Amino acid sequence: MEAVRMLLGAWPLGGKNSLAPTKSGKGRLLALIGVYSVFIILGAAIFSSIEAPKMADLAENIQALRAKFTKQNKCLNGKFIA
Repeated sequence: MEAVRMLLGAWPLGGKNSLAPTKSGKGRLLALIGVYSVFIILGAAIFSSIEAPKMADLAENIQALRAKFTKQNKCLNGKFIA
């Protein structure tokens, strides 16, 4: 509970007693959660845009290997290879 009180009220601009929750403490927490969420979403978007071409190349390579494998092993058909 003390950690929540510190997160809600222990801000540099918290007032005389910075460990006491302030009225705007909940707003600060919501703002912090919002900024963190945007940070995570932007990071995921950037990571995805960087890795997407590599993933497409890997998918093509896997499909080519699977096709080659099924050609070499005639006893297998597409039903057994997902």
